[in-house]
Amino acid sequence: MSLFFKRIHKADRVLSILGWLNVVVMFFAMCAAPWDDSALQLGANPWTKVIRYAAGLAIYSWTLAQFIQYLKDASPNILKVVRWGTFVCVSLVAAGVTVQAMRGLPSHFNIKGEENAVIFAVISFGTLANSLIAFLMLFLFLWEEIDLPRAYLMGIRLGF
Repeated sequence: MSLFFKRIHKADRVLSILGWLNVVVMFFAMCAAPWDDSALQLGANPWTKVIRYAAGLAIYSWTLAQFIQYLKDASPNILKVVRWGTFVCVSLVAAGVTVQAMRGLPSHFNIKGEENAVIFAVISFGTLANSLIAFLMLFLFLWEEIDLPRAYLMGIRLGF
């Protein structure tokens, strides 16, 4: 397992660190969850959403780090946009979901009051911008010459 994470860190340091930051968020959410029964949302602890998001965003960051190493011929500036854009977008989403859990409020579609509307807008913007970055990665994988086994490359292109 250690070799796996070393390979990810070597492939892309920024996205590797982003993944580990989400693991830290997940750890703190797991520690907070048993103690916060005051604000149950639809019968569920609000920290469960933070745990799910942090786990998913960590896996996403590490997967992107693995994929970015295959784009050797892509412009370094484009890869910088992918790397740092993903870092900012994922951080915004994780922060928004965590803040709302700390407040004991729903994170999505909660527009009751200015603060909630702003936090939901930040989460939505982060998600939208990250989706555009993912489309940029798809475009790079479709148009760049990449030396990978054909089945693996098609799996990446098709989202498997």
